[in-house]
Amino acid sequence: MQMRSTVLTPEGRKRRREWLAEHSTTTATPVCAGGFGASGKLPIAKRPDETGAVTTGAVGAIKEHLFVRRHLKAMPLPTGHWTLMNDGIRGDLWIQSVDISGNLAGTWSLLGGDSYTILGYWDEVAQKLLFFAHNSVYTGFLFQDGSRMPGLTGSIVFTLVGYFINSSASPGISASPDRHSFGWLAQIGQD
Repeated sequence: MQMRSTVLTPEGRKRRREWLAEHSTTTATPVCAGGFGASGKLPIAKRPDETGAVTTGAVGAIKEHLFVRRHLKAMPLPTGHWTLMNDGIRGDLWIQSVDISGNLAGTWSLLGGDSYTILGYWDEVAQKLLFFAHNSVYTGFLFQDGSRMPGLTGSIVFTLVGYFINSSASPGISASPDRHSFGWLAQIGQD
């Protein structure tokens, strides 16, 4: 299962190679988007910070990871009909639009019931979605998935998975002081 579909831009790859050649204390093992080398271990790296001091070891590797992340091109949020599973209850999530600022608009419904307008925000760098629907605040994260819900078509499947906090009773969901956070996921297939 691929957790994230991101690519390093050509400029980012070039800058990473130059940085690794200049700052690595070992041979320059390519570092993937997850921040680990081919061995699966954190690379030993040295990197000057803002004051010019050099950081080595895991902290240097984390700084290298953040350097690489700045040059990643994240995937946009697919719009259209998403099949929703809301704390075990099937529903529909229609993401109608996401503007250049990340403002999101759409509708949400459970079990073919009433549709509710949703407003929210999409953070493309973090691949994080936040929206408000029927007395609940939803937070979700996007990734490309190899598994799919029954009936979903398309050669590529995108999944949003996260949790929602219920401020009052939503259809079929009972919130209480002891339990007010619930899980959700949604999938969309594309060719």
